[in-house]
Amino acid sequence: MEKSRPVFLYAVIAVLCAVALLLASCGGTQKSSTSQSSQAPKTEQKTTTQDSSSDTQRVGEDGVGYVTIPSNWVEYQDVDNPDATQYCADDKTIVTMQSYAEHKGEITAKDAASNLYANMSDDSAVEDVEGAKVTLAGQNAYQVYGYYPDDDCFLVAWVLEDSDGVVHYVSAEGTRDTVTDAVDIVEKTYGFTK
Repeated sequence: MEKSRPVFLYAVIAVLCAVALLLASCGGTQKSSTSQSSQAPKTEQKTTTQDSSSDTQRVGEDGVGYVTIPSNWVEYQDVDNPDATQYCADDKTIVTMQSYAEHKGEITAKDAASNLYANMSDDSAVEDVEGAKVTLAGQNAYQVYGYYPDDDCFLVAWVLEDSDGVVHYVSAEGTRDTVTDAVDIVEKTYGFTK
């Protein structure tokens, strides 16, 4: 009986990720970095570092990760996934970062990615689901991606573990015209430190 608990946790986490991604993908509510949220504040400190020479900013939070985005991108909050750290250029071009520190030791990146892949494959709204082993932020990562034709949205997700064994989820979303920009942001700039 005890052995089925981790499988249950993997399934719950994967379903939550898939649902949050589906709801967040290609739409939601943007908020500027100065607006107030009705959500309770997180204990982590979000950081924004402006680089005026290149018109970019390094954003994210300790324990979740950081990316360098264009300065015209804004913080985005999916009301159905308040634990995610998200930034967007518009309602369809979004970068999401989330960690599962509370499940450290209970779930591996491989298992979480496998569950994400299975949930996306089973979702009739998603086409062309693929998976790959890649490197992100100097760590081995599992990449899962698919296309939501009704929303004209591609979702590319990476699942990896940091050096402490905490599972991290990072995704890039966008249309045919914008998804490569969001993917480049993640692949070229995602890291665990500012």
